[in-house]
Amino acid sequence: MATGIVDLPQFTWRPLPVKQPAIVPSMMIAHTAVSSASSLYAYFNGPSAGVEAHCYIRADGTAEQYVGAEMQADANGGANRWFDSRAGVWRGAFSCESWDNGNPATPWTQAQINTLADVAHWLHDRYGVPLTLCSTPTSPGVGWHAMWPAPNPWSPGNHTCPGSVRIAQFRNQLMPLIERRSVGRIMAVTPSLTEIENYVAKSYQAAGNTDARGQRYWVRTAGAASDPFVVFAEMDHALGLA
Repeated sequence: MATGIVDLPQFTWRPLPVKQPAIVPSMMIAHTAVSSASSLYAYFNGPSAGVEAHCYIRADGTAEQYVGAEMQADANGGANRWFDSRAGVWRGAFSCESWDNGNPATPWTQAQINTLADVAHWLHDRYGVPLTLCSTPTSPGVGWHAMWPAPNPWSPGNHTCPGSVRIAQFRNQLMPLIERRSVGRIMAVTPSLTEIENYVAKSYQAAGNTDARGQRYWVRTAGAASDPFVVFAEMDHALGLA
């Protein structure tokens, strides 16, 4: 049974008959396929000479997934799989190929950008991948194939993939979308000011206590729930913000 199947509604699972080492997905790397095909399954299943990506995103935003997220795919050079000595695990990148009508100067459609953002959030929710640009070639996060100058550890051939047009879109459209969605999710779970005030009123009492400087301070009531600041820290951790 494959692990790491993307369970987004626009995804179809079409597993390639490949055996690859296991990874902990720690990045999302965007590519352009230089293809007008509706599927890359046949290409990855033969002519690619053993190189494959995890998924392929069509112009309408629908996608095929060929390799489970917890298995190495070979589209990312040194980011395919590397050993994290501090954590003691083999990490790797989740690779997203994308339709470009055979021309890498073709901009991503809005549907493709939406799906890339969906994948980034899926990886974040499932594996804790940060929703930020990778700061180094081995730092978890999101990025594109040609992100580093030559010699690019993610691209032994020093490709320009996904091309200057799409790199600009990554910075100016995709990342702001990812960030807006993150903010929207935080706002959806953050308590209102009234809820916080009610919580504090139930959990603490101002009993006229003073410290050595004569300043009043709050005293925890017996049996109170978790401290609100602890709750917020736990929320931030769960959302990958801390």
